[in-house]
Order: sequence, then C-alpha cells, then structure tokens
Amino acid sequence: MRSALLGVIIATVVYCAPEITLMVQNKIFITRLSPALEHGILASELNPVLVTYYIVALSLKYIALLVTGAFLVTALIPMMRGRMFTAATARSLRFAGWGAIAWIIFRLGAEGLANNMAAYQLGIEWWWNAGAGTPLSDIAPAVLLATTLGVVATIVKRGAKLEEEVEGLV
Repeated sequence: MRSALLGVIIATVVYCAPEITLMVQNKIFITRLSPALEHGILASELNPVLVTYYIVALSLKYIALLVTGAFLVTALIPMMRGRMFTAATARSLRFAGWGAIAWIIFRLGAEGLANNMAAYQLGIEWWWNAGAGTPLSDIAPAVLLATTLGVVATIVKRGAKLEEEVEGLV
C-alpha cells in the first residue's frame, strides 16, 4: 500500500511539476488571469504582499490535490483487495472528499481572490474569459471526480453481489 501511495504522490507531483517549474523559472503565476496579460502575471509587477498571497494560495491548492489523491489511494487499495465495507475505507473516502472541497476553496476562493486583486492592481477591468486554456491543475477535479465515481461504481457492484447472496439466505 505504501508503494501505491508513493506512486500517487509522485504522479501528482509529476503532473503539476511542469506548471510549477514554469512559474518558478519565469517568476510568473499561471492562473485564469494569465491570458489577459501579454506576458502573463509577472511577480515583478505585483506588490510583495500579493506575491506572497499567490504563493500561499497556489501552494495550498497543490497540497489539497496531493491530500485528495493520497486518501483516494488509501481507500482504493483495500477495496481492490476485497475489503469494501470498512470504517477505514469510509474514513479515507470522506477525507478525500474534504480534500477535494479544500481544493475548490483554494482554487476558486484564495487563487480567485488573488486574481481579482492582481487585476485591480494591474488595471484590468474584464479578464475572466480572456482567451487561452487553463492551467493543468484546473483539470484535476475532473480526474478526481472520475476516480470517485469509479469507486462508487465498485461499491455499488459489490453491494449488488452481497444483496443477491443475502436474498438467497432469507
């Protein structure tokens, strides 16, 4: 189980690493505001408080993504081994759900607030639908949702088998 957990953490880091590396190397922030600016959101054009806020918001977003993936794995491994209906599995799924909610709060709340503050500071009046695609980390909720739906489907499938077995006993 530890190797699977480590694998998910490594996969998440590798998935987000190009975006994080690009931001660090170029001293920019990649967010939904980025396409509204010719050179993206340059840290040098923002006040230090806003730069710090962006760093904290983006870091918390990536940490929430890691936590969600880690708890999904801790739920999936026992489920794949046939231990579906345990308190530990339910707890892991619940924490994964809370991790996804935290991701949404940090992505839409904290990062969105930073975008609004940066837009105000840089004099941008309208930016939400400014053009090009979204950062890689915006795709993560869809991946997590698909995984969660797969888990629920597995639970329902196993539950259906159990129900058939129970009907024969009554």
